[in-house]
Amino acid sequence: MSKEVRARWYLMVAIVMWLLVAPGCGMRDVGGLSSVDAPAAVQSTAATVAPTANELEAAQALEAQLIAVYEVASSADVNITSRNYVYDWLRQPIPQEGTGSGFLYKSEGHIIINYDVV
Repeated sequence: MSKEVRARWYLMVAIVMWLLVAPGCGMRDVGGLSSVDAPAAVQSTAATVAPTANELEAAQALEAQLIAVYEVASSADVNITSRNYVYDWLRQPIPQEGTGSGFLYKSEGHIIINYDVV
């Protein structure tokens, strides 16, 4: 492809991209809501749904449990590094390394980590 043909091609692609993108930049009214009214509409929808007392108590109980677990486990953070060797098509060893984090679960040395770290 000659330089002139390539330049025309790039110009045509640029014009098409501009035609596709430019109209969306000037849109003010989408779905009957202007960009100024959209946050108020979202806020009024969120204000109409209030949690019940039972839901609040359940959320507070769960939060208390999570805080307790964090306080116990935060002092036992661990960092895990694994090293492995794989071989390429010339049978040359290529080292691979992976890292992850977890926490100490029991004093016997049990560690909880994500499955993909293993």
